[in-house]
Amino acid sequence: MINYRDIFIKLGWRLALALMVIGVGSLVISKGLAAGGGAGSMGYFILGMSIFVVAAMIMGKPLAGVVAEFLGNLIYTSEHYSKPQPVYGIPEAKRLKGLFQEAFEGFQKLSQEHPQELRAYIEMIDIALVEMKNQDLASSVYHCGMEVLGKQEAREALTRKYEELVACN
Repeated sequence: MINYRDIFIKLGWRLALALMVIGVGSLVISKGLAAGGGAGSMGYFILGMSIFVVAAMIMGKPLAGVVAEFLGNLIYTSEHYSKPQPVYGIPEAKRLKGLFQEAFEGFQKLSQEHPQELRAYIEMIDIALVEMKNQDLASSVYHCGMEVLGKQEAREALTRKYEELVACN
């Protein structure tokens, strides 16, 4: 987690320095205004503005960093998973290559590693019915999923998908 206290302490010191620099710049510009018009007062004005640029540079980078950090945390949370997320790419690739038994086994392994993942059960039922034409295997996977899945919404989704696939085959 970001330690904002330390960041704001550093920003406070930089702000104090920048305010001193701005004060010097203001004195230079006011001296130029007191001198009246002409080329001499223009030199004071340019010097004063240059000093303001230095003050902006003192504050610019750290202030931009704080804003970027804050906005970045809004978009990208620091949520971490205690367990790796399921990887569906390998069994999907095997299914696309026509290696249906290996794809089924890959999804079966995923369902064992991540028992609450609905997608693995749906994919196994789909492979069993569509590719392998094995109604008993699909029914077995369906009943296993209904026993293992903890959320009612997941069980309802599994039932809907199972009934849909059975009706199509």
